[in-house]
Amino acid sequence: MTIFSESVSSLQIPTPPDTLPVSKKPKPVAKLLQTQPQLAVLDRAIRERQALLGQIRELLPTEIAPHCTSVGQDKGSIHLLCDSPIWASRLRYMVPQLLSELRRRHPGLANIKVQVAQQGRTGPARSFNSRPRPRPPGSTIAAQSVEETARTLDGDSLGQALQRLATTLRKR
Repeated sequence: MTIFSESVSSLQIPTPPDTLPVSKKPKPVAKLLQTQPQLAVLDRAIRERQALLGQIRELLPTEIAPHCTSVGQDKGSIHLLCDSPIWASRLRYMVPQLLSELRRRHPGLANIKVQVAQQGRTGPARSFNSRPRPRPPGSTIAAQSVEETARTLDGDSLGQALQRLATTLRKR
């Protein structure tokens, strides 16, 4: 169906599909969360994450708790996000104590991973199951440079070490 015809005055607006409920009066978000099954699942997941974050913050010292911004779960692991590297480092020292306390409430818990959230975000920087980042273009150039230097030191132990480094750089 063509939306634009010859003149702007004859603009035809496509009808929405039958699967979407159309209402002249907008519904409150709270009501949509209750009535739409897909949204109800998301709402429940958000509430569970908030509850878990609340439990974790209760176990943390008051100076660290506000810097723990988000939490996620993945296959028996908890992923905590902090707002800065400093607080993430402090929290990593507390992981053994935190893990033992949380295992009392969540027996299947295997480990806790602490990450730094990207600035301006509260969610993970990338999905836990996403593909690795592409290799920076400088790695190939660096490998070539190291390999050329290794050739000039042929047979020398330093040359052999540089050759191993160049091989490692090419694998990354």
